[in-house]
Amino acid sequence: MCTQKTYLIRGSGTAQAKGSEKLGGRWDATSTDHLLSSLKPYRRELRVRVVPRFVWEKSSQTLEALGYIYNPEQIAKKMRNLKQDFRNAKLGKRKDGKDWVYFKNMELLYDKPLENDSGQCATVVNDVGSYDSYLNSNITSN
Repeated sequence: MCTQKTYLIRGSGTAQAKGSEKLGGRWDATSTDHLLSSLKPYRRELRVRVVPRFVWEKSSQTLEALGYIYNPEQIAKKMRNLKQDFRNAKLGKRKDGKDWVYFKNMELLYDKPLENDSGQCATVVNDVGSYDSYLNSNITSN
């Protein structure tokens, strides 16, 4: 069984394998799986409108440690494309729909409830007491 890793040279837009064979800078299934796995710790950050750059930088470092070299811009672009494919799969615009190979991983990143470290769903509670005490505390503090 022959396995071949794809290496993307930073800033060049072309990929090379170990045999100096040009591969065109495409993402293969394995590198895409590694990308999605590298983003699991950043599920909360992925759900905001503008994803912080550090998320793409950390993912780039993780992929580089695995032998895949993609810069943060390439990762951001790949995720934009995957997110659009995910939306289309959810809306039934893709033939494979929920059978799309990356559907479950994308669903985990974007749709499943976030969990805290104990495995419980994270909830945000702002306990201000009674409405009267809230008003009084704001009036006296101003």
